[in-house]
Amino acid sequence: MPDDANLRSSVRAELARQGLSARAMNARLGWGLHHLTRRLSGEVEFRSSELEAIASELGIPVSRFYDPPRDAVPAS
Repeated sequence: MPDDANLRSSVRAELARQGLSARAMNARLGWGLHHLTRRLSGEVEFRSSELEAIASELGIPVSRFYDPPRDAVPAS
C-alpha cells in the first residue's frame, strides 16, 4: 500500500488524466467545495469509501490508486 503522499499523488494524476479538477469531482459526488481539496493536500486522510466513490465516478478500479500505471504518476 502506498504512503499517503503517493496515494494523494495517484488520485491527482488520475483526475488530471481524465481532465477533471477537484472542484468538478466534488460537484459530481455531491461533496462540499473543499472536501476533496483537503484530502489531496493531506489536511484530512482519505476514507476507503471516498476512494471507492472517486474510482467509481472515474470508471476505474480503486486499486489504480494503490498501484497506478507507471505513466500515470509523475516522478517526484
